[in-house]
Amino acid sequence: MILSVRIIMFLAILVVLHLFYNINELKKQDKILKLIIWVYTIHIFIFIPISLISNGKYLYIENAAPIPLIYGPLLLLYYLTLQKKSIEFIGLLIHLVPIIIAFVFYAIFIGNFNFREEYFALYFKIDFLLIAFSFILYSIYILFLMKPKIEIDEMYYFCWFLLISGVVNIIVANNMPLVTNNEHAEILKSGGTQLIVYSFMSFGIALLFIYTFKRFKHQVLVANNKISNKIIIKNRKNTIKNKNLGENTELVKVKQFFNSKSICNSSINLKSVAKDLKITQSLLSTLIQQEYKLSFSKLLSQQRIDYACAILSNKKHKIQSYEKLAQECGFLSISTFYRNFKARKGMSPKEYRSKFSNNLSEIE
Repeated sequence: MILSVRIIMFLAILVVLHLFYNINELKKQDKILKLIIWVYTIHIFIFIPISLISNGKYLYIENAAPIPLIYGPLLLLYYLTLQKKSIEFIGLLIHLVPIIIAFVFYAIFIGNFNFREEYFALYFKIDFLLIAFSFILYSIYILFLMKPKIEIDEMYYFCWFLLISGVVNIIVANNMPLVTNNEHAEILKSGGTQLIVYSFMSFGIALLFIYTFKRFKHQVLVANNKISNKIIIKNRKNTIKNKNLGENTELVKVKQFFNSKSICNSSINLKSVAKDLKITQSLLSTLIQQEYKLSFSKLLSQQRIDYACAILSNKKHKIQSYEKLAQECGFLSISTFYRNFKARKGMSPKEYRSKFSNNLSEIE
């Protein structure tokens, strides 16, 4: 039963790895996310051979492993990288030393029979407490001290799950004996330890899957709209004329207008555009509805956002501020710009810009 569950988890984490490596636009913090996924994969896979050959006899090798101590520091490093903060070498050592010491004692515990027999129960109690305090301290720091700058997503919920797991670990460790006796093997074979480990890992895999799947899905949507996002800044007058041979003159003029920079004039409205195109307001509204299935104001906002996307995707274009960008695209207020951009692209202008440039320091 235990082996079957572990194999299922291994197949699930392989799916997560597949999704992650099919995400093209990786950000700096994704390097840390990759480490988290790989640690998960190794954590699951490395003990499968032991489960196959031991039939429960060497279950303590898996349960005694301090691998979960790695997750807290990696999660902290993920959020520090997300906030474009670096960690000093001394700070890195502070996080690594306890993990290294724990693995040294783990190696002694596994390799030295006399040490294992004498300190079996005490080792597990300390191991569970260390993991518990690691989960709790790192989660509290991220959730409460870094909270104002953290986006609520699956990684945020992963922090909460670490916190809850830490509390559960303390309860389990508190019920463990301090002195080793002949029945200590029953502690491991009772299923309680495995339930904690597998529930933690299963929820973690689920959160990582949801997060990577959302990223992959968003990438597909962006790819489908990539061409339309750049069309508006190109000169398409000749193309439009060739494409629309046989169409009525009024419709061609409407298309040319909405594919020109004239849409960035913040003072235009249905009346002024109809006057410039020398058609009635009623005809203009009808042509827009028939061709784009939108109202005049919605089409205008959509084209302005596409124009902004073309600017944001241009790495050579220096953006002084998003307020000026909003004005340049014809929006009278930055709040209206943000609201329409979010509705059109599913993300903020800053997030969209970050996909095309790692150096955003020029933007206020």
